[in-house]
Amino acid sequence: MPIREMPRGDMPQERLMHKGAKALSNSELIAIIIRTGTSQKSAISLAAELLERSGGLRGLIGSEVSQLRRIKGIGQSKACQIVASVELAKRVSGQTEYKATQFNGPLDVYNYVIGELKFADRENFLVVGLNTKNVIIGRHLVSIGTLNQTLVHPREVFNWAIKMNCAAIVVVHNHPSGFVEPSAEDIALTSRIVEAGRILGIKVLDHIIVGNDDYYSLKANGKM
Repeated sequence: MPIREMPRGDMPQERLMHKGAKALSNSELIAIIIRTGTSQKSAISLAAELLERSGGLRGLIGSEVSQLRRIKGIGQSKACQIVASVELAKRVSGQTEYKATQFNGPLDVYNYVIGELKFADRENFLVVGLNTKNVIIGRHLVSIGTLNQTLVHPREVFNWAIKMNCAAIVVVHNHPSGFVEPSAEDIALTSRIVEAGRILGIKVLDHIIVGNDDYYSLKANGKM
């Protein structure tokens, strides 16, 4: 049934105005973004097909206009609206981050970086800097790797830390697969970074791997 033929109270925009966005399904929210369907499908049905073909909301992350246009009924305008909406959501998520100050353990760093890493579809390697009182003073993106590999050299990790006069650092990278167990390469890289830090006089307090709503601390698990 086309949305215009629905009872007024069932229309997505009406429901949003009177009941709030949380009352709407994912398909209804997307229907508001794309506005119209096709001659055979309502905007809600088209949105449901889009979600099914994409593997859900998470599947829309990183989608390109050309990919979305392969779905019948999704033209250039609709595809651009969807991609723009997803990108805005990612940016908002990154800006509404946890305001960490004191480093007491890996959870503090996880909460501090998750807004930046949770939507990344490549391995991102970050360094988090701390002062002499273990207060977090900032973070820096060192490199962006591939789907399953981080490309980083220890000297790149410490360039920013030296400029910021960090007394200690925590290094972090994500696994887009969601599996947070460290690889042999992760453990070997950690050893090289710890040794470089020892020479430079900058403590490496932990190496944290971030996955989907989970993290792994090499320090807590005796891997460094």
